[in-house]
Amino acid sequence: MALTRPVKVISEGPKTAANSLSVTFATDASGMPVSMSGSGVKPMAESVSVTLASDQPALPVSMSGTGQLPMAASQSVTIASNQSPFAVSVGEGGGSIVTGSITANAQRVAATMARFNGASIYISGTYAGVNLSFEASYNDGVTYVAVQAVAINGSTVVTATGSLTNTTNAYEVYCPGATHVSVRSTAWTSGTQSVRIAPYTIAMDPNPVVTGVLNANQSVNNAQWGGSNSVNGGSSGSVGVGGLAADSAAVSGNPVQTGGRVRTAVDTTLAANDAMALTGTSGMQLLMKPYGLPETDWQFASLITNATVTAARAAGAAGVRNYVTAVQYQNTSATASEIQIQDGATVIWRGQATASMAAPAVILLPTPLRGTAATALNVQLITTGSNTFVNLQGYQAA
Repeated sequence: MALTRPVKVISEGPKTAANSLSVTFATDASGMPVSMSGSGVKPMAESVSVTLASDQPALPVSMSGTGQLPMAASQSVTIASNQSPFAVSVGEGGGSIVTGSITANAQRVAATMARFNGASIYISGTYAGVNLSFEASYNDGVTYVAVQAVAINGSTVVTATGSLTNTTNAYEVYCPGATHVSVRSTAWTSGTQSVRIAPYTIAMDPNPVVTGVLNANQSVNNAQWGGSNSVNGGSSGSVGVGGLAADSAAVSGNPVQTGGRVRTAVDTTLAANDAMALTGTSGMQLLMKPYGLPETDWQFASLITNATVTAARAAGAAGVRNYVTAVQYQNTSATASEIQIQDGATVIWRGQATASMAAPAVILLPTPLRGTAATALNVQLITTGSNTFVNLQGYQAA
């Protein structure tokens, strides 16, 4: 059985590897400290390689040097495959998270942007009537200008929150080139609103504004029209599309809806080549009449026994004419007479009312008699002594 005994090596200073003595330890020998003395830090080529036992506990590693080394002169560190995660810090000024409170009007909470181009702004607390304006500075916080923001849970671009009470929300601000980003209270009623500003790098503007002119006949996706599915109005060279509900609302299905306008009076603004909507009545009937609106129809009935001019229809307004679509008359006396329809004093229709008519004469006018604008329509029996029933129907229009 081998005996263990202490070994002492006497030497002046450290030896080179070729002049050193080899020492073998027993497999069950306890660990012993190893010290390598030298002057300062050695370059990698002159360093000593140390191989640790597979069950050797971790050792601290210290790399001394003067200041930060460039990448080419840095030491390489290999991390074990089962090494637990550890934090890596890259030092650079600015970009710190800032917290603050709004407890009055005209207060500002601001954060330094440094290398960042945007920020997340979180608000919370117990407060009432607080309105925040989103602002950024481009001259180290000397002056601030309004910037756009978008709520994390929305898509509407705003420059202020509007009046809020006990609201918890977060906003994203994109302001490349700014030195500071901030919120400023423009209204405050009560309470404390907490503000947290976290600057960070945004890959792109979350709400870009695209402007420009489309090329001739270039197609456009419907969703590109400001997020709206309908475009109303329009003029020469622009889209003028409407529909998808309105009027009395509630529409379903895919058929193209057609519509029109309810009219209760003559439209004197219509002229040649004008576009005109389909016309309906207040009773919801689409106007299919061969002539005018129900509200503009008129009728006349009278028993005429003399030769005096009788007004059948008063003059219309400026630009409005009287039209006659049908005439019925019956002379029951023994005296025959001529019957006339007059546009003012101008005869536009005449007929013979024979004596002792057994039945009325019925005359339909496929082409209505057309009077002069703003002129009364009259009826006259030329012979005195007749006893004639006269009926007229017509309408007023431009």
